[in-house]
This record gives sequence, C-alpha cells and structure tokens, in this order.
Amino acid sequence: KHRTRRFSSLAQRFFLPGECITLCSAAEQGSKAEAQVFFEMWTKKEAWLKALGVGIGGGLRSLDCSSGNLVQECPMNIDGEASRLYSVSSLQGLPLEAHSVATALPRNTPLRFESLSAVGWP
Repeated sequence: KHRTRRFSSLAQRFFLPGECITLCSAAEQGSKAEAQVFFEMWTKKEAWLKALGVGIGGGLRSLDCSSGNLVQECPMNIDGEASRLYSVSSLQGLPLEAHSVATALPRNTPLRFESLSAVGWP
C-alpha cells in the first residue's frame, strides 16, 4: 500500500527533469495525487526496464513519463535487433485502490486477465 511521504528527493535522484516538474505539480494537489503520479511513473519505468531485461539498475531515466499519458509508445532496441515498438501502460481500470500496476508489451499484444480471484483477489 502506498505510504504518505514526499517523493521529490527520489524523483530528483532517479527521474528526468520533466518528470520532477510533473511530480511537483501533482504535489500541489495533495499527497494522494503526488503518490499516485509517482507510482504511475515508477511502475511504468519498472515494467519498461524489465521488458528490456535489465531491471531498475538499467536506467530509470531511459523512459520519459512526464506526459502523464496512460499509454506510451516506445521503440525498444535489444542486442542489435531491429527496433520494436512497445506500449508501456498504466493499468487503472483494475480495483487496485492504493496500488499501481504497469505493463510493457510489444505493440498490439493483447492483454487479458483470466481471473483476479486466481491470485487471491476477492
């Protein structure tokens, strides 16, 4: 569950300047808005870097999430292969309350959930 805290120091360390500005604007709307924007950006970056196969140590600044779009189209180059377009998405239609989920999938890859109850969802 998201805890209330100031995220500006983490953003300054790991995010791009435009993302820090976006986060600062959200903070002006309150701590709940700030947490939501921070975790949307963070989970998109995690999903992106995991899709690249490098994890968060691979460069959180390699994806710019400052636009606030739920879905971003990003070219991905892996080991000399031709660039593939990926969709990096925040999933907000799920009953997640205080949690954030994002995916990074090759463009036009269908995403479906068989059953949330299979993973312990009520």
